[in-house]
Amino acid sequence: MRNHAKSHLQDSIVEKEEIFDEVYGVSILPWNSKHEWLNVYRKAYSNKLKDQIEAYDAMLDWQRAGDCPLGVMCTRIILQGVIKDKVFHNDVEQSLDVEDLQYIYGGSIMRFLNLLGSKDVASAYGDDKMVMDSLYVKAERIGLPDWIVNVRHKVSHGITLPDIGLLRKLLESKASTNQIETANSEVQHAKQFIK
Repeated sequence: MRNHAKSHLQDSIVEKEEIFDEVYGVSILPWNSKHEWLNVYRKAYSNKLKDQIEAYDAMLDWQRAGDCPLGVMCTRIILQGVIKDKVFHNDVEQSLDVEDLQYIYGGSIMRFLNLLGSKDVASAYGDDKMVMDSLYVKAERIGLPDWIVNVRHKVSHGITLPDIGLLRKLLESKASTNQIETANSEVQHAKQFIK
Protein backbone atom coordinates (compact mmCIF):
# COMPACT_ATOMS: atom_id res chain seq x y z
CA MET A 1 0.00 0.00 0.00
CA ARG A 2 2.79 2.39 0.86
CA ASN A 3 4.57 1.95 -2.50
CA HIS A 4 1.26 2.43 -4.28
CA ALA A 5 0.66 5.66 -2.34
CA LYS A 6 4.16 6.95 -3.15
CA SER A 7 3.72 6.09 -6.81
CA HIS A 8 0.32 7.78 -6.85
CA LEU A 9 1.77 10.91 -5.21
CA GLN A 10 4.67 11.04 -7.67
CA ASP A 11 2.36 10.60 -10.66
CA SER A 12 0.01 13.35 -9.52
CA ILE A 13 2.53 16.01 -8.46
CA VAL A 14 2.32 17.65 -11.89
CA GLU A 15 -1.46 18.02 -11.49
CA LYS A 16 -1.28 19.53 -8.01
CA GLU A 17 -2.70 22.97 -7.49
CA GLU A 18 -0.49 25.79 -6.25
CA ILE A 19 -1.93 27.99 -3.54
CA PHE A 20 -0.70 31.13 -1.83
CA ASP A 21 -0.43 31.16 1.92
CA GLU A 22 0.33 34.35 3.84
CA VAL A 23 2.90 32.60 6.03
CA TYR A 24 4.71 30.29 3.63
CA GLY A 25 4.09 31.85 0.22
CA VAL A 26 3.31 29.60 -2.74
CA SER A 27 2.75 25.97 -1.83
CA ILE A 28 1.83 22.84 -3.73
CA LEU A 29 -0.77 20.76 -1.92
CA PRO A 30 0.64 17.37 -0.87
CA TRP A 31 -2.73 15.57 -1.00
CA ASN A 32 -4.90 14.88 -4.01
CA SER A 33 -8.35 15.83 -2.74
CA LYS A 34 -10.38 17.06 0.19
CA HIS A 35 -11.65 13.49 0.61
CA GLU A 36 -8.07 12.16 0.97
CA TRP A 37 -7.22 14.82 3.56
CA LEU A 38 -10.41 14.22 5.58
CA ASN A 39 -9.85 10.44 5.52
CA VAL A 40 -6.31 10.83 6.89
CA TYR A 41 -7.52 13.37 9.46
CA ARG A 42 -10.21 10.94 10.68
CA LYS A 43 -7.71 8.08 10.95
CA ALA A 44 -5.19 10.25 12.82
CA TYR A 45 -7.75 10.88 15.57
CA SER A 46 -9.08 7.31 15.62
CA ASN A 47 -8.36 5.10 18.63
CA LYS A 48 -7.41 2.19 16.36
CA LEU A 49 -3.71 1.45 15.89
CA LYS A 50 -4.19 0.37 12.26
CA ASP A 51 -5.92 3.66 11.39
CA GLN A 52 -3.26 5.75 13.10
CA ILE A 53 -0.45 3.87 11.31
CA GLU A 54 -2.19 4.50 7.98
CA ALA A 55 -2.56 8.20 8.84
CA TYR A 56 1.10 8.38 9.90
CA ASP A 57 2.24 6.76 6.63
CA ALA A 58 0.11 9.13 4.53
CA MET A 59 1.39 12.20 6.41
CA LEU A 60 4.96 10.99 5.97
CA ASP A 61 4.34 10.65 2.23
CA TRP A 62 2.84 14.17 2.16
CA GLN A 63 5.85 15.54 4.01
CA ARG A 64 8.24 13.85 1.58
CA ALA A 65 6.28 15.34 -1.33
CA GLY A 66 7.01 18.82 0.07
CA ASP A 67 5.13 21.90 1.26
CA CYS A 68 3.35 20.03 4.04
CA PRO A 69 1.63 22.35 6.56
CA LEU A 70 3.28 22.47 9.98
CA GLY A 71 0.10 21.35 11.76
CA VAL A 72 0.15 18.12 9.75
CA MET A 73 3.87 17.63 10.43
CA CYS A 74 3.37 18.12 14.19
CA THR A 75 0.48 15.66 14.19
CA ARG A 76 2.67 13.15 12.32
CA ILE A 77 5.46 13.56 14.88
CA ILE A 78 2.99 12.95 17.73
CA LEU A 79 1.61 9.88 15.92
CA GLN A 80 5.17 8.60 15.52
CA GLY A 81 5.26 8.16 19.28
CA VAL A 82 1.62 7.21 19.85
CA ILE A 83 1.76 4.26 17.42
CA LYS A 84 4.79 2.89 19.29
CA ASP A 85 3.53 3.56 22.83
CA LYS A 86 1.99 0.62 24.70
CA VAL A 87 0.08 3.03 26.94
CA PHE A 88 -1.99 4.21 23.96
CA HIS A 89 -2.04 0.87 22.09
CA ASN A 90 -1.55 -2.36 24.01
CA ASP A 91 -1.36 -4.26 20.70
CA VAL A 92 1.88 -2.52 19.59
CA GLU A 93 4.40 -5.15 18.51
CA GLN A 94 7.53 -3.06 19.15
CA SER A 95 7.13 -0.34 21.74
CA LEU A 96 9.62 2.52 21.96
CA ASP A 97 11.41 3.00 25.26
CA VAL A 98 10.42 5.85 27.57
CA GLU A 99 13.38 8.10 26.63
CA ASP A 100 12.62 7.86 22.91
CA LEU A 101 8.97 8.69 23.58
CA GLN A 102 10.00 11.68 25.72
CA TYR A 103 12.08 13.07 22.84
CA ILE A 104 9.34 12.50 20.27
CA TYR A 105 6.51 13.92 22.39
CA GLY A 106 8.61 16.77 23.75
CA GLY A 107 9.85 17.75 20.28
CA SER A 108 6.38 17.75 18.77
CA ILE A 109 4.98 19.86 21.62
CA MET A 110 7.84 22.33 21.29
CA ARG A 111 7.40 22.64 17.50
CA PHE A 112 3.66 23.13 17.81
CA LEU A 113 4.01 25.90 20.40
CA ASN A 114 6.93 27.49 18.55
CA LEU A 115 4.61 27.94 15.58
CA LEU A 116 2.22 29.78 17.85
CA GLY A 117 5.05 32.18 18.72
CA SER A 118 6.20 32.70 15.15
CA LYS A 119 6.51 36.23 13.77
CA ASP A 120 5.29 34.98 10.39
CA VAL A 121 2.11 33.55 11.91
CA ALA A 122 1.36 36.79 13.77
CA SER A 123 1.77 38.95 10.69
CA ALA A 124 -0.24 36.51 8.58
CA TYR A 125 -3.15 37.05 10.92
CA GLY A 126 -2.72 40.83 10.78
CA ASP A 127 -1.49 41.19 14.36
CA ASP A 128 2.12 42.37 14.23
CA LYS A 129 1.88 43.37 17.91
CA MET A 130 1.22 39.73 18.75
CA VAL A 131 4.93 39.05 18.11
CA MET A 132 5.78 41.01 21.26
CA ASP A 133 3.37 39.02 23.43
CA SER A 134 4.70 36.23 25.61
CA LEU A 135 3.95 32.65 24.67
CA TYR A 136 1.66 32.54 27.72
CA VAL A 137 -0.49 35.40 26.35
CA LYS A 138 -0.61 33.80 22.91
CA ALA A 139 -1.58 30.43 24.39
CA GLU A 140 -4.29 32.05 26.51
CA ARG A 141 -5.79 33.62 23.37
CA ILE A 142 -6.39 30.20 21.87
CA GLY A 143 -7.43 28.49 25.08
CA LEU A 144 -4.27 26.60 26.05
CA PRO A 145 -3.59 26.41 29.78
CA ASP A 146 -0.32 27.74 31.27
CA TRP A 147 0.88 24.28 32.25
CA ILE A 148 1.21 23.30 28.56
CA VAL A 149 3.49 26.31 27.92
CA ASN A 150 5.48 25.31 31.04
CA VAL A 151 5.99 21.84 29.56
CA ARG A 152 7.28 23.41 26.33
CA HIS A 153 9.73 25.57 28.31
CA LYS A 154 11.00 22.54 30.23
CA VAL A 155 11.53 20.65 26.95
CA SER A 156 13.37 23.61 25.47
CA HIS A 157 15.43 24.83 28.43
CA GLY A 158 15.38 22.12 31.09
CA ILE A 159 18.28 19.88 32.02
CA THR A 160 15.98 16.86 31.88
CA LEU A 161 12.91 16.21 29.77
CA PRO A 162 9.49 16.30 31.42
CA ASP A 163 8.22 13.05 32.90
CA ILE A 164 6.64 10.72 30.33
CA GLY A 165 3.41 10.70 32.35
CA LEU A 166 3.14 14.49 32.03
CA LEU A 167 3.84 14.36 28.28
CA ARG A 168 1.18 11.68 27.81
CA LYS A 169 -1.25 13.74 29.89
CA LEU A 170 -0.61 16.70 27.61
CA LEU A 171 -1.29 14.61 24.51
CA GLU A 172 -4.49 13.26 26.04
CA SER A 173 -5.63 16.65 27.34
CA LYS A 174 -8.73 18.02 25.67
CA ALA A 175 -7.14 21.46 25.43
CA SER A 176 -4.10 20.34 23.44
CA THR A 177 -6.05 17.91 21.25
CA ASN A 178 -8.61 20.60 20.44
CA GLN A 179 -5.86 23.09 19.59
CA ILE A 180 -4.03 20.67 17.30
CA GLU A 181 -7.31 19.77 15.60
CA THR A 182 -8.29 23.45 15.39
CA ALA A 183 -4.88 24.45 14.05
CA ASN A 184 -5.05 21.73 11.39
CA SER A 185 -8.64 22.60 10.51
CA GLU A 186 -8.09 26.36 10.39
CA VAL A 187 -4.90 26.07 8.38
CA GLN A 188 -6.47 23.63 5.97
CA HIS A 189 -9.84 25.36 5.51
CA ALA A 190 -9.26 29.07 6.18
CA LYS A 191 -6.01 29.13 4.29
CA GLN A 192 -7.51 27.00 1.49
CA PHE A 193 -5.04 24.14 1.78
CA ILE A 194 -7.81 21.79 0.66
CA LYS A 195 -8.74 21.69 -2.99
